[in-house]
Amino acid sequence: MPHRQNTDGAATRKRVAIAGATGLVGSAILQELLRNPQYVVTILRRQGSNSHYFQSSQPNSGESTSAALSVVEVDFSSFDSLRSALQGHAVLVSALSKVALSHQPRLIDAAVAANVSRIIPSEYGADLRNPLVRQFPTYSAKVKVQEQLERHRIESGTSYTLICSNVLLEWALMSPGALLLDPAKRVATIYDSGNTAFSVTTLATLAKAVIAVIDHYQKTENRAVYICDIVTTSNEIWQMAREAAAAVLDDQGGLWQAVQVSTTASRIAAQAAIDHGEEIGPKIFYGFAVSAAFGAGYGGHFETTDNDDLGVQRMTRDGLKRFVSACVTAR
Repeated sequence: MPHRQNTDGAATRKRVAIAGATGLVGSAILQELLRNPQYVVTILRRQGSNSHYFQSSQPNSGESTSAALSVVEVDFSSFDSLRSALQGHAVLVSALSKVALSHQPRLIDAAVAANVSRIIPSEYGADLRNPLVRQFPTYSAKVKVQEQLERHRIESGTSYTLICSNVLLEWALMSPGALLLDPAKRVATIYDSGNTAFSVTTLATLAKAVIAVIDHYQKTENRAVYICDIVTTSNEIWQMAREAAAAVLDDQGGLWQAVQVSTTASRIAAQAAIDHGEEIGPKIFYGFAVSAAFGAGYGGHFETTDNDDLGVQRMTRDGLKRFVSACVTAR
C-alpha cells in the first residue's frame, strides 16, 4: 500500500490550497493563512467568478497577487482541472459552503491524485462523530466525505483532519435569521429550557485552529479536532443581550422578546417533512441543526477540546459579553 510520509517539517506543508475562500468561513481562514509567512497560498477560484482577493490589481488574470498568494481558476466539475491546480501542494483546506458541497468529493479525489498529503474538509460545525447527529439526513453528504477520507487514508496514505467548532458565533448572532439573536427584530431564541450548555466558536478562533492543525501536523493526523471559544447557554446569551440593550437604549431590555423553541419538536417536524416527500431546504436543515447544536445529548457541548494542545486561546466570559453587546448595539 502506498504511504505518504507526514512530518512536521515546513517544507512538506508550505504550499496550501484553499477552496471557498470568499465565504464567511473561507475568508477568515484565508486572512489567517496570509498572516503566516511560512505558507504560500493558492486560491482555487471558480471559472468565471469575479471575486477579488485583498490587494489584487488583476482580479481576473489568475496571476499572483503577492509573493505568498496566487489565484488559479478551476472548473469544480472537472476532476482533471482540480488535479492540475492541486499539483505541488501539501495541504488542501476546503471551506466550500453548503450550496457547493456537492463538489467536495471530486475535490478530495483530485487532491489525492495530486499527492496532497493533508486534507481539511469543510466541516466547521456539528460533531458528526456523535451517533445521533450522524444519522441526520441533512448531514449525510458530510458523513460520506468522512468515509471517503478514511478510505483514502487506508488506500493511499493521504491524511486528513476534521475540525469541529459547533456553533459559529457570528453566524448565530449576526446573520439573517440568526439562531440565537436577531438584533434587527430584537428577538432572542431560547432552546428547550434555555439552560442546556453548548460550545460556541468565533470565526477568528476557527481560522487560528486551521493554522494550528497545519502547524501540528502529526498531532492532528487522521482524527477530529475539537475547538471552541466558550461554553454558554441560550438563556445566558439572552440575558447579555438585554443588559446590553438596557445600557445603550435605557429601556431595561424590555423591547427584546424571547421565543421558545423545542429542539425535539423542530427535529420531528423536519423528519415529517422529509417523510412527506419535501426536499431538504433551509427549514428542514434548521430542524436538525438546532438539535445538533443545542439539544442535550447531541454533542454540541464539547466536554474536552484541543485548544490547549494546539495553542488556540479561548474567549473569556467578559469577551462574550462584549461580543454580544457589539451585535446588539450595532447600527
